[in-house]
Amino acid sequence: MEMKDLTSLNSINESEFLDMIHRELTEALDRDKKIEELETKLQNLCANADKLLLCFQMKFIYSSSLEEDSLLTVTDIATMYKKTNKTVLDWIRNKGLPSEMVIDDYYVTRKDLKTWVDNKGWRISPDQRPSRAA
Repeated sequence: MEMKDLTSLNSINESEFLDMIHRELTEALDRDKKIEELETKLQNLCANADKLLLCFQMKFIYSSSLEEDSLLTVTDIATMYKKTNKTVLDWIRNKGLPSEMVIDDYYVTRKDLKTWVDNKGWRISPDQRPSRAA
C-alpha cells in the first residue's frame, strides 16, 4: 500500500496508520541498505579494476619475450648501446625515437627501436638484449 494523501488519512484508524508508517520506514531502510551494498560493490569493482590495470601494465612493460612489441625502458636502451640515460632521453625528446610515457618513465617498443636504429644506419644484433635483475 502506498502512502495515502492527507485527505484520506481521516478514513483510516490508528492501527492502519501505524502499519502504513512502518511499511514506509521498512522500505526506506531496505532502499538505503541496497544503496550501501551497491556502493560497497562499486568500490570493490573499482579497486579490482585498478589492480587488473596495474597487473596488465606491469605484464606488458616487463615482458621478457623477444617479441617486437615488448617494451624497453630508457635504462634498457642505454645498456644496449652503452650510452647514458640522458643520451637516450635526448634521442626520445629531440631525435625522434618513438616512445610512450607510462606513469613516470618512457618506454620504447623493440620494433620502433629497431626501425629507428636502422634508419640511423646503426647495427645491433637481434639477440643483444639487456638482462633484467630478478
